[in-house]
Order: sequence, then C-alpha cells, then structure tokens
Amino acid sequence: MPITRTPWIDDDGSGTVGTVINNAEKTALYTQIDGVVEPPWVDVPFNAGNFGATGGTFTVGAAQVGRFSHRVVGKLAHVVLVIDGASVGGTPSTLNIVLPWTLAAKQSGPFYYYADPAFGWGVYQQPSADPYLRLYRDIFSSPWAAVPTIALRVSLALMLA
Repeated sequence: MPITRTPWIDDDGSGTVGTVINNAEKTALYTQIDGVVEPPWVDVPFNAGNFGATGGTFTVGAAQVGRFSHRVVGKLAHVVLVIDGASVGGTPSTLNIVLPWTLAAKQSGPFYYYADPAFGWGVYQQPSADPYLRLYRDIFSSPWAAVPTIALRVSLALMLA
C-alpha cells in the first residue's frame, strides 16, 4: 500500500506554515519503500511421495497437512510446515520431507514436535545436493518411536545454491 505523500512544512513549529523541508529526499524514500514487494507464499500441493522415513515409515495424508508453504527471497528460501495426526511406523532414524531446491551447503537447526504422548525439540538437517529435509528426533540422533499420532511444526530459512 503506497504511503500518503504530503509535504513537510514546518518553519514555525506548527507544521502548517513555512517551506517544504527536503521533499525530494522524502519522495525518494517513499519510492524505495513502495518498491519493496514481498514475494508471495507458495503452497506445495499435497503429494504423499514428499514424505518418507529412513528405516521405518512416516505416513502423512492430505488432511493432516495444515500448511506446507515456501517463498524465496533472493537466495533465501523460507519454509513453513505444519502436520497434525500423521503416524510413524518402526523406528526410523529420520523423517524425510522433499524440498524443491538445491542448497548452498549443509544446513541444520531446531524444530518442534509432538509424538504422542511426548513433546520435544528435534533437529532438521538439509545436506547439500540432497532433496530431503531430514528430521532427527533429537540432537543425539535417537530413532523415532512408532506412534499413531505425530504433529510437526517446522519453520526455517535455508540458503539456496
């Protein structure tokens, strides 16, 4: 939304009388602000093949994905993933999510999960040249337990190649 452009006038402190104070600079600043356009969020269409596990199963249905969106700003990709009610079978070492980019380098960070009945902070890792975002249960790479209900909250920024 463009900013209302009114001249700055203030010779006597009233804001109504006097000469325009640096209106050209103010106009240049407004033009820069108006020119900043945030890229839109792009929803990733559901595909069961985007979800998997290493050494077990990670079953996600379309109704269980509350949000899987991304946007790219320059070389930075923002990703938001909300899953409620998925299930884990076996004892996988990682839960895997397909991402559409090649990353600049190996990246990692925290994410939040609920695996009935426990809450926890896991660690995501996105090895470069690997299409999967790998979700580890904890910093010790403990295997995931088989659970009928898992909820994930992943919000991250990744550097693209």
